[in-house]
Amino acid sequence: MLKWIFLIFFFQLCFADQATQDAIKQTQDDMMDPQKRSGMINSSDAQRANSQVQKLTGGNKETEQEIWALAAELVPIMAAKGENDPKKMLQYLDEMKKNPEQFAAQFPPEQREKLKQIANKLKSKGLAKP
Repeated sequence: MLKWIFLIFFFQLCFADQATQDAIKQTQDDMMDPQKRSGMINSSDAQRANSQVQKLTGGNKETEQEIWALAAELVPIMAAKGENDPKKMLQYLDEMKKNPEQFAAQFPPEQREKLKQIANKLKSKGLAKP
C-alpha cells in the first residue's frame, strides 16, 4: 500500500513539475515574441517595465529585443528562487531591485555576459547612465 501511495505522489510531482516547466517555457516564448509580449503587458507594473525598457534603449527595437530575450532566459532562475510561486517570485524580484548588482551576480555566466554586452551597447550609444 505504501508503495502505491509513493508512486501516486511521485507521478503527481512529475506532472506538476511538467506543468510548471510548460508554463515557464510558454512565458519565455511569449516574452521573446513582440506581438505576444504586447498582449502580456496588461498590468500597470508590466506597462511600467516595458516603458523603462523603451526609455533605456531609446526606442531601439533590436536592443529592446535583446533585453527581453535576456529577461526570458532568467525566468527559470526567478521561478526557482521563488519556489515556482508567482507571489514569492515577485517578492524575490522586489528584493533584488534594491541591489541589482547582487541580483546580476546570481546569473549564470552566459547571462552575465549578455547583460554586459547589452550595457556596453547602451553605453556606446550614450543611452546608459554613467
